[in-house]
Parts: sequence; structure tokens; C-alpha cells
Amino acid sequence: MHEKVLEYLKSQNIEISLKTKARGHLGFYTKGKIAISKNIPKEKLVQILLHEYTHKIHSEIEKNNFNKGGTLEFLFDIQDVSQITRELLRVTHFVDENSLFLKFQEPLRKFEKEIKELENQIKRQYPDFKKSKKFEAFETYLKKTKSKAKYFLKYDHIKIVTPIFRKTEFYSINTLEEDFPELGENFKNYIKLLSVYRKCKKLKNRIAKMKRYYKKPTELFARFIEGLVIDYDTTVKIAPSAYNHFIMLLKAGRYSDLENILKLLLPNI
Repeated sequence: MHEKVLEYLKSQNIEISLKTKARGHLGFYTKGKIAISKNIPKEKLVQILLHEYTHKIHSEIEKNNFNKGGTLEFLFDIQDVSQITRELLRVTHFVDENSLFLKFQEPLRKFEKEIKELENQIKRQYPDFKKSKKFEAFETYLKKTKSKAKYFLKYDHIKIVTPIFRKTEFYSINTLEEDFPELGENFKNYIKLLSVYRKCKKLKNRIAKMKRYYKKPTELFARFIEGLVIDYDTTVKIAPSAYNHFIMLLKAGRYSDLENILKLLLPNI
């Protein structure tokens, strides 16, 4: 089937590359070109091609907003898109399980458990300790000793080069016990706690960035089209309002040539 899709796309004067790294994604569309990762399984080729072709169609019909992700209000010609948004998110979760962020749940739980344990250990000696405030006991220690452990307030791995003799020193949170044996146990716990805070924040920021990507109207729309090809009945079932609006507009010609390529894959549409 992918041969028919490729043939149709080429007839539309679209340049297609099937041997790209695709900027870390399965594929992308830009300036009349569809690039597909050379690493995707053959059975996914049609849905990825269709996904990127949908971006092409969207870029042509909503030129002013496409680069910002477009709008569902325009795509579905309706002002209240709350129901359609919910349905398209369900389709996205169905089409791409990565959108559920399941692989991040265990690392997050691990980080949160570590944070709680380290905070409790510190509070046994310093009951007024709060993560939202400076750890005054540690700050006082750093001022008195001029300890290079101060760099762990911001970093896990440290390289220090002395300006005159160009002596290089390396310190790592992984060798904290050996590098700073003089540190009190809870000062070490605090350094470890800061490290886990950073890791947890970095992971949450990554999830937030991915959520913004998956919720872009143009991505929701493209995955909706993917869903129709992957499993037509399931997609219609979980997104009935979106489907009804889409079919009405498709037949009215709102989506340009999208109907033609869909008919290659879904003759009864």
C-alpha cells in the first residue's frame, strides 16, 4: 500500500526522502519536502507519510498560524473546540503511547522517593529545614571553611583550573564521600538532595515540553488522520464529534487534496 501513497505524493510534486535521521523524529515536513527516518519499521511507513502530508495540507490552508501549531477552531471551523480537543487527545494516546509518558513515571517516582528520604534525614538534625529556603547551616559552613563543596550547590560535576599553575581538579557527586570526607553526613545529604532536585526538574521540564508538542493543534490533527488509517473503527468510536466535523468539512473541500489520499487507504470514507 505504501507504494500507492508514495506514487500519489510524488504526483503532487512533493520531494520525499526515506533515508533521513528526521531531526530525531520519525519524520518531518518542510517547504514541499517530506523526510522520513530510515529507522522506522516498514509497517509504519504509510501512517508516518500520511502524518507529514497532513502537515503539508494544514500549512497550506492555515498559513498564518501553522508555524505556531495552528488552531483547532480553524481546522474544524467551530468556535467551541473543547470536546474535539478531548477526543483528539484520546486519539493521540491511542496512536502514540509515548504521549502517555509511561516510561517517565518510574524515574519520577524514584526521584520523589529519594527527595522525601533525604529531606527526612536532614530534618532529623535540622527540623527547620525547608527546600524553599537556603540551608543556613550549610551556608555558614561554606563561609567558614571556603570548601569547594560550594560548587555542588549548582553542579553535579566540577572542573576547577587554578589561574597561575593551571592545576586541574575534578570533583563529582559520585565520589562525594572520597573527595569530601570532612563534610557532615547531612551536608552530604543536602548536596545529594540538590542533585535529585535538578534531575527531577529536568525530567519534569522534558515532560512539559513534550506535552506542549503533543497538544499542538497540527499534531493532534495529524495523529487523528493517522488514527483513521491505523484503526478506523476505534478512532471514530473515541472521537465521534471530531470525526463528524472532519467528514463534513472533508467533503466540502476544506482540506484540499487530503480526501484523495485518504481514499487510497479508506475507499469507503
